[in-house]
Amino acid sequence: MLALRLASGAQIQYLMAMQRMRTCGKPVMQEEERMESRKRPPDEPPQGEGSKRERLVDACDEEAESPVTHDTVSQPSYLLGQATPAMLDSWLKEDIQPGGEGPVVKAIPEGLQLLVPMMFDGEGVLSLCEQLRGTKGASVVALVADEDAGKAFLTTSSLVFTVDTLRYEPPWYQDASKLEHLTSPVPVYKCAGGATHAPLTVYVSSLLEPSFGVHTGRLMGSFHRVWDQGQLAHTPPAQRAKLLKAIRSYTTAPAQLLVSCSVHVPGEVASSLPGIAYSLPLAEMRDLCGSSSAVHCAKQVKRNGAPLSWLGLASQQGCVYWIWLLKDSEAAEGSSFLRPPCCPCCK
Repeated sequence: MLALRLASGAQIQYLMAMQRMRTCGKPVMQEEERMESRKRPPDEPPQGEGSKRERLVDACDEEAESPVTHDTVSQPSYLLGQATPAMLDSWLKEDIQPGGEGPVVKAIPEGLQLLVPMMFDGEGVLSLCEQLRGTKGASVVALVADEDAGKAFLTTSSLVFTVDTLRYEPPWYQDASKLEHLTSPVPVYKCAGGATHAPLTVYVSSLLEPSFGVHTGRLMGSFHRVWDQGQLAHTPPAQRAKLLKAIRSYTTAPAQLLVSCSVHVPGEVASSLPGIAYSLPLAEMRDLCGSSSAVHCAKQVKRNGAPLSWLGLASQQGCVYWIWLLKDSEAAEGSSFLRPPCCPCCK
């Protein structure tokens, strides 16, 4: 079931795009003109190009709205703000210019290490792997909560992978029954890089699981990019600081985060994967990251109408936060120049 949900957001977007193409493409326009000419009385003057264009726009708008149902609005791909391909491309290439004079967009740096703390959008992760395929030393590490979901993602993506299971064996003088939080198995799927994608490693665990930390000490302080597809948004506010601390422990400063989240009233709303989405305003995100960071809202999508009533919300907007995590020395020099392209919160 979770495997189906992982792909649901991407499938819905794909179907919507295909439907718009079918609705707005030239073959449909030609067929519409033939049908109109048959229906129109002989003495009726031809309709202008402007009215045709308006009808087509209306049809496209209706098709774009029609897939929004009670089921789709509860999915993270709808509720949370989603990074666009152009944003992800800029995020991979953007880096701080030596000397602290400002960020500079350049080619993806060699050796780029990317972490996905909890994979909700498998298709998006695969797209990043494909984009990094020509970058020397680049790799992606993603976590999933369910072993079946991990297998389903790799199988449906036609990736060749090996399977391993990590298990901590305590020394003989320790009581293993009291160390189950450390000895629980951690399945690992490894996909070697190739001509089509960068190396990908998928762990069936969570950053906050002690058993994960036992086996991943070598990953501490190694990631330059972190794409949070919704874990912070689905973490209760009281536990967010702990999760963000864990994320930062795996990064090397300066690092960049993309955080998909939602700002809504009331502050809790039922959502799938993994259940409750909590409102995460920009001010709170800045407080969580602290002074050695630059936090911006790179995308805002305000929603209204029927979806809000279905969710029982008074207001809601999907957001994507673009965050630089800096060294203390870099933060002291100032970070006002660090902002994403066309930043909405800096207008």
